[in-house]
Amino acid sequence: MNTRTTLLVSAAAVAAVALFLAVGTSARASEAILYGSGTATVDGILGSGEWQNARALTFQAARPPYDGAGTMPVTVREMNDGANVYVSFEVGRGTYGLTQALLYFDNDHDGTIAEGDEHFAVDVGTFSPVNFFDGFWTGCSPGGPPTCPSADTTYGGTNDGMAAASANGTTTVLEMSHPLDDADNTHDWSLSPGQAVGFSILMNLFSETPSCNFGPECQTLTNFPDQSFNGELATGYADLVVAPDTIPPETEISDGPPVLTRSTTAVFEFSGSDNLTPPDQLSFSCSLDGSAYAPCSQTLRVSGGVHRLAARAVDELGNVNPSPAEYRWRVDLTRPRKPKIVLRLVGNRMRVALSARDRDDPARALKFVCALDRSRLRHCPTRFTRAVRPGRHLLRVRALDPAGNASAIALVRFSR
Repeated sequence: MNTRTTLLVSAAAVAAVALFLAVGTSARASEAILYGSGTATVDGILGSGEWQNARALTFQAARPPYDGAGTMPVTVREMNDGANVYVSFEVGRGTYGLTQALLYFDNDHDGTIAEGDEHFAVDVGTFSPVNFFDGFWTGCSPGGPPTCPSADTTYGGTNDGMAAASANGTTTVLEMSHPLDDADNTHDWSLSPGQAVGFSILMNLFSETPSCNFGPECQTLTNFPDQSFNGELATGYADLVVAPDTIPPETEISDGPPVLTRSTTAVFEFSGSDNLTPPDQLSFSCSLDGSAYAPCSQTLRVSGGVHRLAARAVDELGNVNPSPAEYRWRVDLTRPRKPKIVLRLVGNRMRVALSARDRDDPARALKFVCALDRSRLRHCPTRFTRAVRPGRHLLRVRALDPAGNASAIALVRFSR
């Protein structure tokens, strides 16, 4: 009954073949980043809210052909509490069959898995208990690949992690933990706050049907982040941030209303950047005119007067930008007073001088539009001279402030 367990737990045999491809220099999948802050109870159950601070990545793993082929979703989550790193796998299969998740790490983040780099695995079978494998990469036998995964205990080290699993008829859950630093420094990593390591995953799945326990119909291997199936070698790696991220994001108010307007509707656009959280995953909180911060709305309704909007980005771990971006604008709803018109006739010409007052703007900032008789209102200077024909005439003048508010029309009737 434990034939599968022997095949799986001797992961060096399976993994060395499948993962040897990740040993050379590899391309980083920049969008694949795991991180999170928190402590998990390693019991094989994704408790309510337990992993809420962990970022999740989902990929498709190949389903054994005997079980119908195709793929099944695998969601991996990671977080740490400053002492231990916690990783969970939620696999879209209702029973264990035999399920193994192997993680391979690039400790120094140089794009190469080399001797001394970390490796863990967890597996569980229908007829076998949960096993946690704590290993590292060592040199292989002459003629073999450059490095091979080996157990810490084989070289005098200790198995420092733990794991648990459960299956509920719909999903299989694997949970594991491992110290960020421990006494077994010869074989384990030693990580400090903010440090990132590269990682890749191998999902090794045997059929959920117990009688199918050997051969290509019964087993599949899937690499992540490459998404290569059936043992094709990995050529990429992702990032695992295994210590708390405390770096806040940057914030920008990328668009807003005119700095002076008579519209009481203000439309904004927000953007930001972060060392880990993708821009489209940032959230934003805003404060209007010193009010308490609340989730930003792109459209605001405001009254007349000077306004200030402060916006700050928040990353997926809750780090808040301590230096909010600010945007100031003024809503002017006050019309200028009706203009004063001084008109003198000199021969066949009229000489006009205009003036007006406004509550919010200096007189020099006001503009005027004028119309003589039946002509349309057009911009005119504060002083102008114009020829007029004999007869009765009507001069109309309106003042405009910088926001576009228009005064009532002033009228002057005269004859020449």
